[in-house]
Formats: sequence, structure tokens, C-alpha cells
Amino acid sequence: MKVIKHNIIFLALLILTLFFIKIEFFPFGYVKEEALPNTSIYYYKVDTKIKNKNDFINYLKANNKKYELGSFMNNKNKVNWKKVLKSTHIYFIGWKKVYSIHYRTLELQCNGYKLDMTSDGYIKDYRSAGK
Repeated sequence: MKVIKHNIIFLALLILTLFFIKIEFFPFGYVKEEALPNTSIYYYKVDTKIKNKNDFINYLKANNKKYELGSFMNNKNKVNWKKVLKSTHIYFIGWKKVYSIHYRTLELQCNGYKLDMTSDGYIKDYRSAGK
């Protein structure tokens, strides 16, 4: 009976450890093959800590050449950061806070992009270029 009890405790600890590792180091899952044509999903980590929506916006401002936020541009081709802030959503993966935004580039064929960023800098950059 003791052996069964120890095995159950061991398995429970193993499952909890694997869950912790997955959330801590792979919050968006593992790199997957391209599932749809003209679609790319990039997973990477940046050396930026995000505490709130304003930090997320500041990250986007500092990297605005990397993310072409066409759907948030005004008629002067400048990004309206207040609109970006309003469109930023927050959700959780386990205990990690994720900041998320959907946007389009200025390309007419663009189906839409989605950027998800955890508070500790893990990023999932989903890009769908069109048909």
C-alpha cells in the first residue's frame, strides 16, 4: 500500500512539474508547422518586462518597424496609440498575464495579425498574409 501511495505522489509531482515547465518556458505551446497557406507563426522571447498596458504600448512604440500597425494609422500615416491602447486585451495562461492585440497592415490582402506577449517577454507573433 505504501508503494502505491508513493507512486501516486510521485506521478502527481511529476505532472505538476511538467505543467510548471510548460507555463514558464512554453506559454504559447511548442513551435508548430505552418497550418495555413500564407500564414506564419513566430515564437520568441525579448528582454522586456511588461507590467501594464502602457508598458506593452511602449514596447510596440520602440519596435514599431517590426509591427506595422496599419489598422491603427490615422490619415497622416501615424499610429494612433490611444486606439492601440483601447484595443489591447489581457488574458491569462496559467499565472502568466498576456497582452494581446489584433491588427492589420496596410496591405490590402492582409487577413490580420495577432500579437500576444507575456509579462516576462515571451511573444507569439501570428501573421496571415492573405490567400
